[in-house]
Amino acid sequence: MTEINNESFQILSYFESITGVQPVDWAEIEDSILFLVEPSAMGKAIGKKASNMELLRKTFKKNVEIVENAPDLESFLRRYFRNIEGADIKIKKNNKTYAFVVVPENMRGAAIGRAGNKIKKAKVIAKKRYDCDSVKVVVGY
Repeated sequence: MTEINNESFQILSYFESITGVQPVDWAEIEDSILFLVEPSAMGKAIGKKASNMELLRKTFKKNVEIVENAPDLESFLRRYFRNIEGADIKIKKNNKTYAFVVVPENMRGAAIGRAGNKIKKAKVIAKKRYDCDSVKVVVGY
């Protein structure tokens, strides 16, 4: 986890008090807050009929997304883009780390997200948690 200031502590505390789950990390991205939790805690964090998600949205007055934590960049991106049919993840390393989400043409828009929100969130978490310099969606087949 990164440095915790007063605001971070407050946000993490609210999340834990509402869900009963301690988040691994969090990021604020434009009009959304994204929380990372361990895969085994996803159901509890979301709540029955997404009740915790609704409480979190009301508390933070922002869109809230709960995402599975992963031990490495490739696993994180596979989990984050798992709803994109035919997506593959390629990681290239030299002096910097680059990640490519390879998708069929018909899934490109879904991988990028409305107004680029999905890929923006992936970039922020990839940089913060895995020191990845770039995440790009590319059409591969």
